[in-house]
Order: sequence, then structure tokens, then C-alpha cells
Amino acid sequence: MKTPIEQQIRDYQNNDFKNFSSNLLIRIKATHILLILLLLINAFFFTTESISIVIQLIMAVLVGLHDYDDNKLKTALTEHSIQTLKLTEVATKDYLTQIPNRRCFSQTGDKFFHLSVRDKTDFTILFIDIDLFKKINDDLGHNIGDEILRLIATTLQQSIRKSDLLARIGGEEFAILLPNTDIIKGFMISENIRKIIEKTKYIHECNDIFMTISIGIAQRGKLDSTLDDMLKRSDLALYKAKELGRNRSVTEQQL
Repeated sequence: MKTPIEQQIRDYQNNDFKNFSSNLLIRIKATHILLILLLLINAFFFTTESISIVIQLIMAVLVGLHDYDDNKLKTALTEHSIQTLKLTEVATKDYLTQIPNRRCFSQTGDKFFHLSVRDKTDFTILFIDIDLFKKINDDLGHNIGDEILRLIATTLQQSIRKSDLLARIGGEEFAILLPNTDIIKGFMISENIRKIIEKTKYIHECNDIFMTISIGIAQRGKLDSTLDDMLKRSDLALYKAKELGRNRSVTEQQL
């Protein structure tokens, strides 16, 4: 009895290769290939276990072309794709505020940084800290503090451009990446955001609670080799804003 491979060679020798190829193309549908590529890209950020699942799915296509049930493959790919998308969201989104987290900030920020270097465009970071947030937690409790964090995150998100990226990078610390933006424009955006937050109120037991933020601003310089170089300067500028009395924007040029 001929093996499957020998039978394939015989099909080819008998000039039935055209029919064989047609069956092969029917089995390997474009949707399958696209889903596998998507899974491979997403699996890069996760565990070896998820990568193993993707490899198994690929082998199901390559090895079981003749016998594997297309419906089973579609179901497996779809279910794993949904699960992978959920994992991606968990890994890159802050659980409390539902905005990007520090991991997403670092990954996207690195891309923004290198694109800025390559294209020789301006790139600015805003480093934001909620003023006296510890006092809010101490006086009102951490539950209220969490609600205020969510309120500020939502307000910040509504105050930036679609091309910008807002992320929560610490307890009460946020950062905003501003591509194609120099430090002068960055300062204007920062002040607009600061004033919006200053006017935003949280109502607690019929009392209006107002918050303020301090912001440090840094622009990509010629000597910067990484995003962290910018972040360190924006952190120093933020510290200066706190030192000068809080509720203000300070650029690295003011250090």
C-alpha cells in the first residue's frame, strides 16, 4: 500500500497535480493563514504555552491537509484568537482606569521614539502627577481615591488628540506621548489639560472635591538614545513643578 507521499508523487506523475493543487488550496484558506499570522504576532508577547498552541494549529494545517476537519480548525483558531485578544487587553490595559498601562506606554513609546529619530520629527512627553493624592486617600479612603483616578483618566483621555497616547504608569502618575509635537506646543497642550483638570470636580456626599495636577515636559533631543532619556528629564521637570508650588506645567528648559 502506497504512503500518502508516494500517492501524491503518483498523482503528480499522472498529470493529476492540477486537481491535487486545487484540493490543497481549498484546504488552506486565506482566512486560516491570516488567523495563524495574527496568532503568531500576538503569541510573541505571551508565554511559551500560547506559542505552543499556535504551532499545533499550524501543524494541523500542514500535516493534516487531507484529513483535518476544516470546521474544527476554524473553531480552534477562532477560540484561540478571541482568547489571545483578551490576553492582549489584560497585558496592555490598566485594570483600574481602563487606559493603557506602563507596559503599553513603554512599547508604544519606543516605537514613537524611533519613528521620531528616523523621520527627524519632534516628539514630546508629558509626565503628570496628581497633587496631594495621598491626602485624598487618607481623608476620603482608597475607594474614593480610585474613583478620582478613574475620573482624571477619563478627563485626560478626552483632552488629548487621537494621535497621542495616554497611559497610567504609576499609582497617581500618568504620561502622555505627543508625536509630531515640539516643546512649545507641548507646553500649550499641557496647560490646556491642567486647566481642564483644575475645573473638574468630584462630588462626594454633596461636597465638591477639586483636584490639581503638576506636569513635567521634555522633548526628544539629539543626544537621546532611548525613551527613558526623555522620561528622566520630564520627571525632573515634574519635580520642579512640585517644588514651585504644584498645579503648574514646567518644561525641561526651566530646570
